Amino acid sequence: MTLKLKFLDYFTNVWNQFDLFVYTLLAISVILRYSLTGDEFVWARMFYVSTLALFYLRFLQMFYISKNIGPKVIMIRRMVSGFER
Repeated sequence: MTLKLKFLDYFTNVWNQFDLFVYTLLAISVILRYSLTGDEFVWARMFYVSTLALFYLRFLQMFYISKNIGPKVIMIRRMVSGFER
């Protein structure tokens, strides 16, 4: 398999495309952090918060596919919260 086909195969997965987008957004956030000052710094904060939200979405996707850890997370939450449900 050639290198070009490996890249094409890798980027056909939606989650890999999502990861590339998030890493690009993170790089833009860091560049804006060190280049903007004053009132323009709000843009850097907005990029940081968007990046963080997308990283959380990616992290939660891991629990979606895990059949073993998903119920354990729910049990731990119920133990810590005091058996509310």
